[in-house]
Amino acid sequence: EAGNIDFASMLTTNDFVGLLSKSNILALIVMSIIAGIAIGQSGESGKKIADLLNSLNDVIMKVVSIIMVGAPVGLGAYFASTMASQDPELLVTFARAIGLFFAATAIYFVVGSTFYSWIGGGTNAVRAFWKNAFEPSATALGTCSSLGTLPVNIRAAKNMGIKDDIVDICMPLLANLNKGGVAMIAALKIVFIYAVLGLEFTPEVFFITIVISVLSAIIVGGVPGGAFLGEIFIVTSLGLPIECIPILVVIGAITDAPATMINVINDLNAAQIVERFMNKGKKIKTESKTNFQQA
Repeated sequence: EAGNIDFASMLTTNDFVGLLSKSNILALIVMSIIAGIAIGQSGESGKKIADLLNSLNDVIMKVVSIIMVGAPVGLGAYFASTMASQDPELLVTFARAIGLFFAATAIYFVVGSTFYSWIGGGTNAVRAFWKNAFEPSATALGTCSSLGTLPVNIRAAKNMGIKDDIVDICMPLLANLNKGGVAMIAALKIVFIYAVLGLEFTPEVFFITIVISVLSAIIVGGVPGGAFLGEIFIVTSLGLPIECIPILVVIGAITDAPATMINVINDLNAAQIVERFMNKGKKIKTESKTNFQQA
């Protein structure tokens, strides 16, 4: 167990109504995956359900966009009230944690991106990456949205010399699935909360932290403020006090911009790696065909 909830209970609920509770987010994800597979295998009937869900998603996103018009003012007041009510020593610990995250992000941005780009094509790929990486990085910092940065990222990937078909397929998928920055934030939040509450960070909690970080990257959407769902997931999964959520929200708001930048830059690196292995596969296939014809 971690907190008051064991890992098995995170995957199940007593009834379908329980799926609507914020305490059963992981069970909802599991059920959604099963439902998605069933819809995909149901032919025309499944297509009707898929169209209905797409329409419902469009309506919900429109509702969110309307709410987000006034959200910055409300969230700003909420953050100010939350921080003012905290102990000064907690604020020092908070500042150190944020500083550590920013330092880790900067190091990962330079070293990690260079390394992954090198895997994707050697020194030429690294040179092309850094020549085109700054525009999507700045856009990600300004928008805090992987999806909002997607058009800029697609243009950067094509300017890097990545083939159009790979860019058009990979980049939209990566914008939704490749969220290394979110995983970093989730790990930071868990470690910070455990330190503040004085809880023992056991090897079991370490393992669950890894699992939750990966799952949070799946849960969190590519829109500004999408990490709020991940914060609820962290608190409910570990059985932490619900009062931890405001602190996690503040951490998420401050770290959202650099985390989005990591997500976006990693998409470019991943596209480079995909192209390298696609070209390698085609080369092997061509050589095998030539050898067969010669034989």
